[in-house]
Amino acid sequence: MEQFKNKFSFSPSKLDKIYYRVTSNDTRYQISPERISSLPYSAIGLLKVTYPHDTVSYRTGVLIGENIVLTAGHNVFDPRKNPNSPSELLGSPESIEFYPGLTNNNSNFPKCTSKNVYYPKNYPDVDKDDYGLIILNERIGKETGYFNLKIFDDEEDANNEFYNCGYPLNRSTNNNTTFYQYEAKGNLIKADSKKGVIVSGIKSSYGQSGAGLFFTKDNKYYVIGVHVASSFDDTLFYATMINKKRYEQIQKWIKEEESK
Repeated sequence: MEQFKNKFSFSPSKLDKIYYRVTSNDTRYQISPERISSLPYSAIGLLKVTYPHDTVSYRTGVLIGENIVLTAGHNVFDPRKNPNSPSELLGSPESIEFYPGLTNNNSNFPKCTSKNVYYPKNYPDVDKDDYGLIILNERIGKETGYFNLKIFDDEEDANNEFYNCGYPLNRSTNNNTTFYQYEAKGNLIKADSKKGVIVSGIKSSYGQSGAGLFFTKDNKYYVIGVHVASSFDDTLFYATMINKKRYEQIQKWIKEEESK
């Protein structure tokens, strides 16, 4: 069994407990310790997001550059109420930590910290633009590798087999303090380029918000969407599509960050 370099500890989340629910017909499988330290799994990480009033949440992000994490917009600006201060919204986090290639709270990679975040100016007023970037202080992608960001092409990409991999809270243990990386695969049900939404039956749940919807080709990994929500009956799973407009916006954010 692989010997990990780092062991981390986490505290329970009052916020995540509110949204915890059982998943039916679960087809996800746990990524083994032998596989977690190589691509694509090494470039997928647990996010520990801390809001004002010591409110913590655990979610998912995926590296698309040496220090660039793609995630859901609501992971970097959350419009919900803060359970530790109900009169206030969660809003912008006070800090974000990224733990790449984590399983059973172990990793061969160090904890990373957020330097800056980006999300569309019209979010959360326009829910379909639920995507964002976390810029890390550390260029951990040099060690883990990272995904290629790709504009979704209806004709070229729709028939691929896709994967969703992240950190579901309902597959964690010890009162949501021990986390494992889980993956599911399948095909798309619908890809609406006009609305910029991808619908699949690929199992996912709370905690996996921000996970990349990706496929593999010629030993490379391509992210074409970001998981953001599940239907109430737990049968449909929604991702924000990486279309041309969003791809170009992400590149602008990256250039803006590099110019600082």
